[in-house]
Amino acid sequence: TTLYLNGKPAVNNGNHQMQPFEADFFLGADPNHSGRRFKGQMEEVCIWNRALSVDEIRKLRHLVKVPAEDPALLAYYQFNETTGDGLDRSGLRHLRLAGAAVRTTSSCPVGIGTSTRLAINAAGDYFFGNDTDVRMTLLSGGTFPNGEVYLTRINLQPDAPANDAPHSRSYWIFNNYGTNQLITPPTALTFSRIGPIEPAELAQPQRYRLYVRSENADGETWQFSEAATELISGTDGGVYFGPETNVESLGQMVIALDGSPISSAGEAERLPYAFAVYPNPVATGAAISVATEKQGDYRFTLFDGAGRRVLERSGRGTTELRLPELPAGVYSWRIQMADYLEYGKLVVE
Repeated sequence: TTLYLNGKPAVNNGNHQMQPFEADFFLGADPNHSGRRFKGQMEEVCIWNRALSVDEIRKLRHLVKVPAEDPALLAYYQFNETTGDGLDRSGLRHLRLAGAAVRTTSSCPVGIGTSTRLAINAAGDYFFGNDTDVRMTLLSGGTFPNGEVYLTRINLQPDAPANDAPHSRSYWIFNNYGTNQLITPPTALTFSRIGPIEPAELAQPQRYRLYVRSENADGETWQFSEAATELISGTDGGVYFGPETNVESLGQMVIALDGSPISSAGEAERLPYAFAVYPNPVATGAAISVATEKQGDYRFTLFDGAGRRVLERSGRGTTELRLPELPAGVYSWRIQMADYLEYGKLVVE
């Protein structure tokens, strides 16, 4: 039997009886041994009809699953319901809470996004691909991860903000599986597709700040790392940190403004989001408003926790949308234009 903790395997060699899955089964309890109970929290539970590879386990570590894209996923529990059964997002094998089991609000670094990996064993310029949009530069003579590094881009806001100013529309999680957890700081880090950046902002890159915390951290644990030294303007711009950084270990990263105005152009501070969706939280069956100053048509799509589309509407400017009667939980929305894409969360009560 191989168990994985944070993507790292531990093997227990021994004789294990096959368990029949056609009968009732328990999560967190051994029906044959009353003293064996799981003491902890469960973020999600997935049951596949095949063994996952190490690469799959690591790539899925911070991502919610999409059952429609994986027919081998037989059962999928997110425990996002506020009351009632724990719904199976992949099938009809719903769960009932038993004993002292209770629900609590999740703060795990998990969400909708994408993941990739690179082997980093030497100096070089490492681009993690167009899906995660991060580039890292390492100079020779330093200490490198010396192994595989996985990067996940979560297209949501983190559970707790780094400060009171607006943030990038995504945050990033590095998982370093190399032999060196402490590394020589990269000479450069570039994050692309963080949100719109206007030309008027280019003269003040220091307004954009990098915050870091460990790979599994949650809550108000962000630490300031450094200010940006260069911006890339555009409807979905980028931020450059260099020619040296302070990042000595890889973990979670997010970009936030420092809250100061754009003084060079005499303009008021602007948000790095083009859209606002409110109220949030919202009652099931109630209306939400999608507000924007962007010109042109957009498509608003709402997804449930399993990635299934539950609402899709077109809009222009400020648009009011009536929600269907949805179960309580955390939903994700996507707004798409011809040249723009934004994600967010919506809590339905």
